[in-house]
Amino acid sequence: MFRPSSTDHGFVSALIDEFNLIYGRLHVLYDRDVVAFACKALLAAFKFTQEKYDTVWNDRANLNWTVSFFLANGTQHLLDENDSCARDCAFISYAFEQRAAVFVNQSRTINWPKLLELYIADHHTLVSFFRKRINCSCLDELYKKVKSIPKIGLCYNPYCKHGRVVTRSKTKCCSQCRGVIFCSRRCQAAHWPRHMKFCSKKT
Repeated sequence: MFRPSSTDHGFVSALIDEFNLIYGRLHVLYDRDVVAFACKALLAAFKFTQEKYDTVWNDRANLNWTVSFFLANGTQHLLDENDSCARDCAFISYAFEQRAAVFVNQSRTINWPKLLELYIADHHTLVSFFRKRINCSCLDELYKKVKSIPKIGLCYNPYCKHGRVVTRSKTKCCSQCRGVIFCSRRCQAAHWPRHMKFCSKKT
């Protein structure tokens, strides 16, 4: 976990404190599926701050500021060679980025598969994520060094027997929604009874 270097009237601090608190509790109770822990912790942090900081959550400009805050922090963490904290920043900034998009287009929903992948992102994926979103070239040199690293994907079957982490080039994509990936046909078939409830033929 990480601490922000500054705050916006307590909003960012409250968000991170709640995220760290819930994540820490889950990690003590269980020793598996850290991605699920991160997701639950993020949702708890969202709920906690929505109740206390509704002016941030209901204002697109404030949401965009929050995205920028975590992008800036994540970029600095990458430059400091702190991938763990950079992952947290990518995870949270993308969640807010998606929330801001939903704010504009009510028909959209958060892209959970991509969000969860960011929590286990490899160095190549992390650098690419931040480099595409910042208005400077400070990650260009780092990108040249990491672009040959194979990208990692997350099998969407939570009961995957291979630990869910797989080289992205070897993943299988759902042929209907093309929104989730699996490490194998076996995992795809095993998860289909759950996925079919949310799967859409829309790309």
